[in-house]
Amino acid sequence: RLAPEAALTSSPNAGWPMAAMALYLGVRLGKPNTYVLNRTGAKPTPKSTEAALKRSYAVVWAMVGAAVACIGWTWRGGAW
Repeated sequence: RLAPEAALTSSPNAGWPMAAMALYLGVRLGKPNTYVLNRTGAKPTPKSTEAALKRSYAVVWAMVGAAVACIGWTWRGGAW
């Protein structure tokens, strides 16, 4: 369900994270007269904004952890 939503935006890069967040939160996100992601979703609220920030922080910290693990692995002589 993510790919069709992401394809609605004109940006091939921004469409994927916006669609993923709209579907994860169950909210409708859009740009007036251009596109609507998760058309059947609820209107965003301050609570959904807070949930989006928490999810974003979790993803960022997971990526930092993965980067640190990869750096550590390569410094210890690992090879791709």
